Amino acid sequence: RREIASHPDLVDAHNSLGVALINQGRARDALAVFLEAARLDPRSATANNNVANVLGELGRNEEALPYLQKVIEANPDLADARHNLGMLLQKLKRHEAAAASLEAALRLAPAAAYTLSSLVWNELAICKWDGLTAHIDALRSQVRRAEIPAEPFVLVAVSTSAEEQRLCAERHVRE
Repeated sequence: RREIASHPDLVDAHNSLGVALINQGRARDALAVFLEAARLDPRSATANNNVANVLGELGRNEEALPYLQKVIEANPDLADARHNLGMLLQKLKRHEAAAASLEAALRLAPAAAYTLSSLVWNELAICKWDGLTAHIDALRSQVRRAEIPAEPFVLVAVSTSAEEQRLCAERHVRE
């Protein structure tokens, strides 16, 4: 707060304060701070992503969409934003659009944590069988090689291997 008081236009200070407020369980207060950061720098990927994440956490998913879209427009190669958009679209039951966003995130960052398991979950939700087996095989392979963490419940839905499920759960807990 002192940094913001002495430099009220410093976007990074607003983002840092917002993160601290989130860590204290004060999402509504954090939202106000992140909104101010986004107002100060409308092209800030961090500020807009933070606004979208908090709005999503507060269940205000429709309101979160434009913020993630701003991030992607300004930073089309930012895999995290595409992943976050995919997750948000899943919550909104827009599974086809979610799949497209998650696939884009996976192309941009094949080793990104949780993106492949999010895509598999989405494909299961909409019964999209074309390509699902390849995604499941890739997910199981990544879990066995401990390359990336995956959502344990997704793996439980697609693998009967106790060893894979144990590895996935252990990695998830460590992350």
